[in-house]
Amino acid sequence: MSEAPVERRRMPRYPVSLAVETEQGKGLTRDISASGIYFETEEPYSPGVPIRFTLVLEYSEPRPLRLSCAGEVLRVDRHGDTFGVAASITSHSIKSSLS
Repeated sequence: MSEAPVERRRMPRYPVSLAVETEQGKGLTRDISASGIYFETEEPYSPGVPIRFTLVLEYSEPRPLRLSCAGEVLRVDRHGDTFGVAASITSHSIKSSLS
């Protein structure tokens, strides 16, 4: 009888689909937590490198907000022509789309 996998995440993840903008291109989140993100993109990344990305919160009122984040690429999963990127979030700031 096999044991259930051990959950190593420190913060709960929430399934959400948000636009992600990086210095290399664009993507779409699969899930996010207070300390990390997993997104899918056509751009390759390497584990261990710093990453800067922006989450676009387009349905916020009265206008879209942009959550600018910095972190580190933790894992990269290849899915055919796309890549799944797990990254930490070590800092963030919120900006109005008009800022």
